[in-house]
Amino acid sequence: MRRWLTSNETWLRGGRWLAARPLWGTAALLALGMSRNRKQTLLFLAGAAALPLAHLLWRHSYYSEWLPNTYTLKVYGVPGRLTRGARYLALFVRNYGVPLAMGGLGAVWLWQRRITLLLAGVGLGMGYILLVGDDIFPYSRFLAPIVPLLLALAFAVGTAVTSNPKARLMLMSAVSTAVLANVGAFQLDQLTSTNGEPARGLAAAVLIEQYTDPDTTIAVSAAGAVPYFSQRYTFDMLGKSDPVIACMEPVPAVPVGHSAVNRK
Repeated sequence: MRRWLTSNETWLRGGRWLAARPLWGTAALLALGMSRNRKQTLLFLAGAAALPLAHLLWRHSYYSEWLPNTYTLKVYGVPGRLTRGARYLALFVRNYGVPLAMGGLGAVWLWQRRITLLLAGVGLGMGYILLVGDDIFPYSRFLAPIVPLLLALAFAVGTAVTSNPKARLMLMSAVSTAVLANVGAFQLDQLTSTNGEPARGLAAAVLIEQYTDPDTTIAVSAAGAVPYFSQRYTFDMLGKSDPVIACMEPVPAVPVGHSAVNRK
């Protein structure tokens, strides 16, 4: 594989904080908002940020880039980003409308600091997605890190509204049931990832590794299991690890992440 950082490498090499930035931001908001000793809290937050910042500096020293190649491919210069981001958020609101409504109304009605800060964290995550645009996969995976925040917000409102244990349990059960009805996994095949067909990719990689010379060059569209397990020099035809293809003008009406093609 070429020496360019992809989103998968970012995750595997210690960059999973990138996907969870709304969680970290909300934790920081809560800590500062609820703390009685903000100086000490800031020191703790600085310590928590040290590892991701160290990883960022290491990544730049290795790849000479501050951002993953997928930023160029999926975000930079991609037309209609705000519109696509709004559609993506609309799907999320449809699936998680009950805890969102409960959290929003509770924040306005109760006006408690912890609930307001949790709502701000949810808004932080949703605002970020509005700026970067959508994704081609279902269930709003880009917003997955804020789902725990959203449920915590709804449950915090439920505990603040009533002190009756049975009433609290009924409220939390209603929220959980509404979420599960929209996004719950009710079949085993829903728990299996088909992104890039990893099972077939692994089988192909083993065959390529066994029956080709080590200096063989291959080309793939799903640059995942095949290059990794075959250990062969690979051309990524979708540009997720190719800086040249990632900068190509996107093809209209093609899903983001698959629209950049080297026509030369």
